[in-house]
Amino acid sequence: MNNSNKKIKILVTDDHQVLRHGLIDILKYVDKFEIVGQASNGKETLAVLEEYAVDIILLDIEMPVMNGTETLEHVKNKYPETKVIMFSTHHSMGYENYFLKSGAEAYLVKNVEFELICNTILNVYTKGSKAINNDTVNGEISDEHLQQSLSGIEQDVLKLICKNHKGDEICKSLDISKNTLKYYRKSIYSKTRTSSLSELIIYAIKQGLISIN
Repeated sequence: MNNSNKKIKILVTDDHQVLRHGLIDILKYVDKFEIVGQASNGKETLAVLEEYAVDIILLDIEMPVMNGTETLEHVKNKYPETKVIMFSTHHSMGYENYFLKSGAEAYLVKNVEFELICNTILNVYTKGSKAINNDTVNGEISDEHLQQSLSGIEQDVLKLICKNHKGDEICKSLDISKNTLKYYRKSIYSKTRTSSLSELIIYAIKQGLISIN
């Protein structure tokens, strides 16, 4: 039985820097979670595991240097107590079955609700069971409505914000003034009901407004 007061030590591995940082920024505010490291490929993941005890790895599949398939094999051979949740763009039963049979404890598609990510981490940590569940939860209809409420220019601004473009770069790219950009920023955060860049990135990924490949 796991100590209910013990924090779950998490390592986030993804070569997409904006997504990785956005996910970490949100996960670190969950009381039960402790982010002990991050990595952009499998080689960096193994280096973190040599230095820190890790309960769960959120592991991307397609990465340079060492991909998720190779990394999973190394982790399960050398660190069998560490549980792995594959975190992928591929919504395919073939992928899910393959990685679960290869030793992963769960498989999640990157556009799922944040609540499902948290629940999967908790279930894998406490039960250690295999899990395939990529159905979104709560808010699907309202999110669809929110996306429709964004104008074309607002969606363009949102995409550039999520790609970490600076204000001057956005203004130049879209040929708008700083005051106009300020207006659009305020409108976007209001319409999407988000209050931070991390939340905005998760929203944009779920709505398919930015690519995470």
